[in-house]
Amino acid sequence: MKQLLLGYLPAEKDLWEGELANNRLRYAELKRELLLNPVKSLLVDFLYFQSEAEADSFECFVQLLSGSVDHFCQQLDNSSVGIHSTLLHFSELLKANDGELWRHLDASKVC
Repeated sequence: MKQLLLGYLPAEKDLWEGELANNRLRYAELKRELLLNPVKSLLVDFLYFQSEAEADSFECFVQLLSGSVDHFCQQLDNSSVGIHSTLLHFSELLKANDGELWRHLDASKVC
């Protein structure tokens, strides 16, 4: 019943067997593909995502800073809740979690 409610099966019961057979076939093909050549399957995804990495990184940065809009108040700039403190905190988090990227940004005078 839950497969029907989740949309895994068509509403007509007479089509269930065909849908289940197709799903089993697709699962077997995927399993065979991943077991026979896992590197190829993963490399294709990696190369695709690598080409989108800059745009994805920028989107993450925008989302991260979107919650900091209230911090852009000149009177608060140097306070513990101001933008300088927030960016310093982000820099420390980046340094702790991705030292290579932090060193690159630091050498580029970005952070």
